[in-house]
Amino acid sequence: MTHPRIYIRNPSNPIMASTIELTFLGTGSAAPSTTRNHTSIALRMDASVWLFDAGEGTQHQLMKSNVKMGKIERIFLTHLHGDHAFGLPGLMCTLTNSIGNGAGDAVENRVMHIYGPCGTRSYIRNALRSSFSHLGFQFKVHELHLPTDAGTDDSSPHDDELLGENLMLKEGHWRVHVDDKFTVVACPLVHTVATVGYVIEEAATPGKLLVERIQPSLQRNKEALAAQGTKNPMALLSRIKGGEVITLPDGEVLDPSLLTGPTRTGRKVVILGDTSCSDAIVPFAMQADVVVHEATNACLADDTKTEEEVDTSTRDHGHSTPQMAGRFANQVAAHMLILTHFSQRYKGDASEESLAVMKEIAALAVRTYGCENVLTAADLMSVEISRQPS
Repeated sequence: MTHPRIYIRNPSNPIMASTIELTFLGTGSAAPSTTRNHTSIALRMDASVWLFDAGEGTQHQLMKSNVKMGKIERIFLTHLHGDHAFGLPGLMCTLTNSIGNGAGDAVENRVMHIYGPCGTRSYIRNALRSSFSHLGFQFKVHELHLPTDAGTDDSSPHDDELLGENLMLKEGHWRVHVDDKFTVVACPLVHTVATVGYVIEEAATPGKLLVERIQPSLQRNKEALAAQGTKNPMALLSRIKGGEVITLPDGEVLDPSLLTGPTRTGRKVVILGDTSCSDAIVPFAMQADVVVHEATNACLADDTKTEEEVDTSTRDHGHSTPQMAGRFANQVAAHMLILTHFSQRYKGDASEESLAVMKEIAALAVRTYGCENVLTAADLMSVEISRQPS
């Protein structure tokens, strides 16, 4: 499917604690084309936006999309190849007018957090300093370091920069970000340069309070509770839902752990950078709701090369075929696979010819995935990720 703004919703579970939506701002590889921009993906979570990669032209794509540029809080780079990073300095400058007042004054308490492999910090510093750029906000760059990365960046910070962290690889992964709603873990991928993949996991939410089991006990103790100062026994429900164990006047103990439904597992999104092997991230990607995987090259019916030849050539250049993406999605038991980062050969328009090519590419992934739930991304396509049914 390559039509823009495809919305995938789960009608059996319409009420969500929060909205999580992917918008593909760019789906091309190497050089942009008239139908595909350089790589960038926006992940919207309610009012917040996290950006993954920022190829050249990303800010133009943001203006065309339904993603609000001023809501971007964090930017994650998978690697520093130009088709994934050349748009970042310009985007940062434009954000001055989106989140600030445009006069160069820093927005109070607003800090943009940027994550990427070793070298990200010096790249941003040099680009901003060489172009005499000053921002209307402060930023921090957090680098994901491998054991083989040499030393620290000795260049001086930019005027608008606050010092970020150097995150060290521990037990095969980086713990990139944790808050009360989401956790982000990254792992190294096999490519021609240092590259990472990210796993964004939503925190689990408590199960529904089983009011029908609690209410008879509260009503039975109504008079005794009133004598103790609790005129409305149902007011105790909020305390129970908050985790408090309550002993009623007749001695019955209301234990929240026994009076709530099953915990609702949070959603999990896996966004991989360019890769010819993603084995390191498999343990963290299991049961992902969505896997976003590159599929740079494919062996189509009219190709002169064999499937084996295309596979070998693609791997040699540090990339993946649709079949490789499908195998990964199968390995982690993902619920949905979205293919992106296509060669210029595969147009992203809505012509019959282009749609037929993308359908053929999706079918190659389905063959190894063992599941029909495969999408081929097009620029400005959005996919809303619902919770899986309990």
